[in-house]
Amino acid sequence: ENFDLLGWYMTTPADDNGDGRSDSVYEKELSEGWTDPRYFYTDPVTGGMVFRVTPAGAKTSENTSYTRSELRGMLRRGDDKIGTRGANKNNWVFSSAPLSAKAAAAGIDGKMRATLSVNKVTRQGKAYQVGRVVIGQIHAKNDEPIRLYYRKLPQNKYGSLYFAHDPEIGKESWVTVIGSRADRADNPDDGIALDEIFTYEIEVKGVREGDA
Repeated sequence: ENFDLLGWYMTTPADDNGDGRSDSVYEKELSEGWTDPRYFYTDPVTGGMVFRVTPAGAKTSENTSYTRSELRGMLRRGDDKIGTRGANKNNWVFSSAPLSAKAAAAGIDGKMRATLSVNKVTRQGKAYQVGRVVIGQIHAKNDEPIRLYYRKLPQNKYGSLYFAHDPEIGKESWVTVIGSRADRADNPDDGIALDEIFTYEIEVKGVREGDA
């Protein structure tokens, strides 16, 4: 009740229907107050949305290595006559997309903003997984423009921020914002502690026709 969730759907690591895929909750049910005490609920003290994920659990597809509890934007806002894939009135596109895709889409370019705190990170798993959680992600048709990470190693007081850029052509690249993404890294003095509230904003801009 603290948020307008009609423009989102939710996936969690649950597989309560036993189909081998992570369960999804679509816009109408989500906006009517759906919660899951294991993975997604309202914090009784702060009123914030709580996302919880475990390393084990169901995944969204065979092509992903990790479980997730996440919201995905749904610009159709509950109109299930509109599909969820491709350039249509549920999805936005880059301004570098073909004219036909821009005409069909619900929006062109955009911003993703979040105010959050990371309360816990895993101490288990492979070395590169320890302390690491994705806190923001933008997908394109055949690539992943950004995947934003928070990582706090067990021996450190503060966590780091960094992101991956996976282009349609070429190799994935990594950019450090705060600290280091290394499996063994010094404590970042300018880092972010667990439970510390912070805000990020990602603005997406494609190259428009006629631009240099």
